[in-house]
Amino acid sequence: MNLQSQAWILGMIEALRSQNSRTGKTALVKGLFLAKAIGAQMPFNFFLYKHGPYSTDIEEEIDQMRSYAAIDVEPSFDGYGVNLSPDENASYVKQQAPLSDGERKTIARVCQFIRGKNVNDLERLATAAWIRTEEGVQEPDLVASRLNALKRHISMPAAREADREVVAFFSG
Repeated sequence: MNLQSQAWILGMIEALRSQNSRTGKTALVKGLFLAKAIGAQMPFNFFLYKHGPYSTDIEEEIDQMRSYAAIDVEPSFDGYGVNLSPDENASYVKQQAPLSDGERKTIARVCQFIRGKNVNDLERLATAAWIRTEEGVQEPDLVASRLNALKRHISMPAAREADREVVAFFSG
C-alpha cells in the first residue's frame, strides 16, 4: 500500500469533483500524467498506450483503495466507464499522507485545464504532453505530426490545436 500514491489519486478525484468534471479513470490517469508533465514528483510510472499515457500503477492503487473503502467506483450515469468518489475511509489516506500545498495547487491547475474535456480531448492533450515531455519533441509542427502519426484518428488541425493548448497550459 502506497499511501502517497493514494493521496494523489484521492486529491485528483476530489478536485475533479469540485470542478463538476467527470471522475472516470480516463480523467484521473490523464490528469495525473499532466501533473507529472508540469513537474510534479509523481509516484506512478506511465507508458504510452493505445489512448495516450497510461499507468497500471494507478489501476492497482484504485483496486486497493476500493478494498478498504477509501474510494467508491460506480457505473457512470451515461453508461460509459465509471465514476470514482471518496468513500468512508478516504479520511485515513488524507491523515496518513497529506498532500502539500504545492501538490494541491498542481492538482487544481490540472483540473482547471481538463475541466469539461471528454475522453477524446484528454487523449489528444495528454499525448501531446507526452510527446513534448517524454519524447523531447518541442517544435510545434513536429509535435502535431507525431501526434497524428501515433493517433491516425486525430487530424493534423486537431493535433496542432492540442499542442497549442498544451503549450499554453505548460506556460500558465
